[in-house]
Amino acid sequence: MIQDIFFDYFIKIRDKEVRHRLARDFISYISEPEFTIYEPFLFDIELMAVLVRKMNPQKVMRLVNEVISYVNIIEEPVIHSLAAKIALDTGCRAIDAYYIATAIYSNAILVTNDKTMKNNAAKVGIETYYLLEEHNLLIEKIKR
Repeated sequence: MIQDIFFDYFIKIRDKEVRHRLARDFISYISEPEFTIYEPFLFDIELMAVLVRKMNPQKVMRLVNEVISYVNIIEEPVIHSLAAKIALDTGCRAIDAYYIATAIYSNAILVTNDKTMKNNAAKVGIETYYLLEEHNLLIEKIKR
């Protein structure tokens, strides 16, 4: 499961080129058929909202529709109670609770460029990787 890596994949920001390179490298690596990507129901909306800040809406819709065709979406009723429990246990943002709940529900690892989310996921025992600092460790993990 990937949180916020797609934004870094599509957008290259001055002075944050490393984020872009690592995201592109990682997503290229997991684009193989044996990897399954899970995302919560609001993933497409979040990706649209972030990408439209840097791209025109038509391009954003094309990109989001393409990305959605490669991910498994976990619907809100399936993870609502779990997200609520995570929010109560960690005090995290609602969006983070849904990403963490999706990782728990799908028995997946969580990959993020958000240190706060990584710390909150650790509070509930989710294996999480902070791509900016743990890229090599993550690649080694998924090679096994």
